[in-house]
Amino acid sequence: MIKNGVVRLENGNLVLEISKGTGKLLALKWQGQGTETDLLVVPHESERQASLTPTANNVFDAREAFGGDECFPTVSGFSHWNLRDHGELWGRTAEVQSTQGNVTTVWPLASQKAEFRRSIASLPLLGDRKCGFLFDVEFPAFYSVEIAGTSSCVESLYASHALFSAEEGDVLVLAELSPEDLVQWNFSGNAEFLKMCIKKGMLYRQDFPEKAKPSAQKFYAQSDKKIVSLLHKKNANMTLVISQETGLPCTGIWWCNNGWGDGRDHRTIGIEPTTHATDGPIFASTRGDISTKNVSFRWEVVQGRDSFSIRE
Repeated sequence: MIKNGVVRLENGNLVLEISKGTGKLLALKWQGQGTETDLLVVPHESERQASLTPTANNVFDAREAFGGDECFPTVSGFSHWNLRDHGELWGRTAEVQSTQGNVTTVWPLASQKAEFRRSIASLPLLGDRKCGFLFDVEFPAFYSVEIAGTSSCVESLYASHALFSAEEGDVLVLAELSPEDLVQWNFSGNAEFLKMCIKKGMLYRQDFPEKAKPSAQKFYAQSDKKIVSLLHKKNANMTLVISQETGLPCTGIWWCNNGWGDGRDHRTIGIEPTTHATDGPIFASTRGDISTKNVSFRWEVVQGRDSFSIRE
């Protein structure tokens, strides 16, 4: 359903809202037991309206830090290569097509003579307790850039940049992983943070009390195992499960407690299925083949505390 520039995709008690003009994920709402829970960070109304149409803005700041975007071909920008922070797709014109149970978004990459395609499909329901969406993403394996007037390229990096809301009492777990299992950690910030938050592969979001000082931390995990992240929402009595299906051996975890410094409430857990354990960009000395890459992952919501167990 499309109304006022917003595409709605529903699956059971779960509602996903997408900007028809830019493809940005505006909201993910869980509507269960007579209540509505926003799972993604909610913007100011003026920012939500601004995201419905393309923008010439090239600075990803607090005004953009809500909902979900697709980061490609990098997360970190690099001005010398004319690459924007958080990638080339956010705020740009998208072609959004909606059918029953599926929304496909295409961002034309005119400079590449290619396109970036994201399809979101409703998953089969499991009674009234489990529902969700399958994300299937396709993009060029390499991306052309200009370096000192010379044509070159970067290896394409993809990250699903979804910013989930954090409340005191929520718990985040990287299932089936422990620090010993991880192939690689890339961490920026105070290393003591890891010692406080990791215990047998579990991450407790206990550093976001209401009056905590502004802080921001990010790390990556990489594993040859299938990575499954679980975010239990205590107040809503439900669990968000993010399962990385194909082509995504890494995940980025971004913790932000009012870290933008703009005085607003930004308590965020970013759970980012990604192709590489870095923000990039990834320089490629020579361009590889012109093939495309396909990656996929799932967002599923399970109702009830019994869906979520903490290993002690």
